[in-house]
Amino acid sequence: MNKLSGWKAKFLSLAGRAVLIKSVMSTIPNHIMQGVALPTHICDKLDKVNRDFLWGSTTERRKLHLVGWNKIVKPKEDGGLGIQAAKAKNLALLAKLNWRLYQEKDALWTQVILKKYCSPSRVRARDPDALPSSPNWKAIKVGFPIFSSGICWCVGTGARTKVWLDRWLKGESLREIIQGPLSLRDNSLTMEELRDVGGWKWDLISFDLPDSIKNKIKALPLQEFGHREDSIMWKYTRDGDFSTNSAYLLSSENESTGVPFMGKWIWKIDILPKIIMFLWLCFHNSVPVKSILATRGINCDGKCPICRSHDESIVHLLRDCKLVHNYWRSIEVPPECVNTFTGSLEGWLQSNSVNSVLHRSGLLFVQSASELHPLDGALQQQQLGGVLVYSIDESLIFDPTDLDIDVTPEAVDAALNEDQQNRALILSLRLNEDSLIKKCIFAISPVDIPAVASSIPYRYL
Repeated sequence: MNKLSGWKAKFLSLAGRAVLIKSVMSTIPNHIMQGVALPTHICDKLDKVNRDFLWGSTTERRKLHLVGWNKIVKPKEDGGLGIQAAKAKNLALLAKLNWRLYQEKDALWTQVILKKYCSPSRVRARDPDALPSSPNWKAIKVGFPIFSSGICWCVGTGARTKVWLDRWLKGESLREIIQGPLSLRDNSLTMEELRDVGGWKWDLISFDLPDSIKNKIKALPLQEFGHREDSIMWKYTRDGDFSTNSAYLLSSENESTGVPFMGKWIWKIDILPKIIMFLWLCFHNSVPVKSILATRGINCDGKCPICRSHDESIVHLLRDCKLVHNYWRSIEVPPECVNTFTGSLEGWLQSNSVNSVLHRSGLLFVQSASELHPLDGALQQQQLGGVLVYSIDESLIFDPTDLDIDVTPEAVDAALNEDQQNRALILSLRLNEDSLIKKCIFAISPVDIPAVASSIPYRYL
């Protein structure tokens, strides 16, 4: 937990914090998770540490969690960030332990486990689960349901594969396909007994199978020569080998809302990670504009502070506001993107992000807040409250949401060396360090003091 300290959350962007979580908190517990079933409250604490660090929350200062944790732990193609929940990952690793127990039959640890906990006397006990056992054996039992639901049988000789109970028919068992009473003979019937030279002994089954199922059975590739034993395969990979990622998806089983994530393309565009994260927040309707804050119980006026005629939604702030709309008109939107200005927010973002045709001015976003309106620059920056303002050379003008900015003492020194006293002063104010603030103030020429002071956002005054 010391690796995810609060000061790192202050200096890293949302994208950087997500990468640090996946590289630190998702790997450190792996060693213990591979052999022990962690208690639920421990897994919840690990998830809480990750959640707080992702959104910059500390014990002294709580911050708004813009997107729900159940969405964040989904894969990227499903709308998440690819961060794995602790409990589901623990189950996936324990399923892998079951896989190793079956595959490494000659290993010493496997023989010790099987001799001790799978002995005939223990199996015949009235309640085997009540007998004393080691944490490792308890962990194997916890991961077994995920393991059993992810395997299927590759039929060799057929001696170990039960016709009705084992999953050998394209990852399914006949019992899962056909419902009805079975005889004792059916329950014990094996694939070796059902097979015949060049065909199948259908008369051994107590009733006629539908032709569709018979055709599936006939289409299976079976061993005609040799004596290869039946083996298990992982049915969620092409080569049949175990995959921890697929086991994690199997163990998480997030409830689907039925609405597919329409922003899969954001992970494929060649652009700065901070802008990708902003697009991701837009698709989840989680940019902290006033209308969204009001729906989350925060007492604030939902009206747009610029036009005062509509609610401040994401699409209004980025596209439909009269002031912003005039700006888009002034830079002459390419003909390919004109129609998207009357469509949905998602379609507009995608069309403008993947289109290789630049606007006439060559700007990706607003270069200067004072260009939008003949108001004071600082006032306009305050009114934008939440909009990322970038130019094509990636120079930052204002970023009040703390989604991404390199806020470090080194960045302050670099800005001073480049004669960017305005940027250096804002960075020092965000760091809230007196020595850096004084250093930046003393670096400003007396002639430039009025211009620099007027460009400082109100939140720092």
